[in-house]
Amino acid sequence: MKATLLYVVDPDTLEVLLATKGRGVGKGFLFGYGGKFEDEDNGDARKCVCREFEKENGGVSIEKYYHDLELVARIKFFNKKEMNPLTDQPSFEVECFRLLVPKEYFSGISSTDEMCNPQWIFKDDIPFGTDKMKPGDELIVPEIIHGIHQIGYLWFEKETNVV
Repeated sequence: MKATLLYVVDPDTLEVLLATKGRGVGKGFLFGYGGKFEDEDNGDARKCVCREFEKENGGVSIEKYYHDLELVARIKFFNKKEMNPLTDQPSFEVECFRLLVPKEYFSGISSTDEMCNPQWIFKDDIPFGTDKMKPGDELIVPEIIHGIHQIGYLWFEKETNVV
């Protein structure tokens, strides 16, 4: 499965837009916005992240920022420690984007059944290492927020345990 993930960062305040996943993988954890590729995306990750963002926030579009979406990470996730990233297919792959836009643009964002309680959190106050964030996020999210490009692999024993 291929998916996208977007972290919107206010360039002036360094706050990050996060919301609590209401269903699916990561339910109950704070996340950026994104989701699985659909046929209508035609393999275009930017198109996918724009579509998913609008669907998950109550209708605020980022289409006009399509070319400003910065692809900063490609992460492959494996569900067994024995899996080899050079020869085995990952359980899923995520293309992670960063968008630097003032938070005032996003005043119309609301909760949906997929993403609840959207909030702006200062980058240094993101609750890594707590029950509000998924284990392993502390390895990836800070670099995405800062625009540090990365390609990586993560292995999970269970849905929430990084090995």
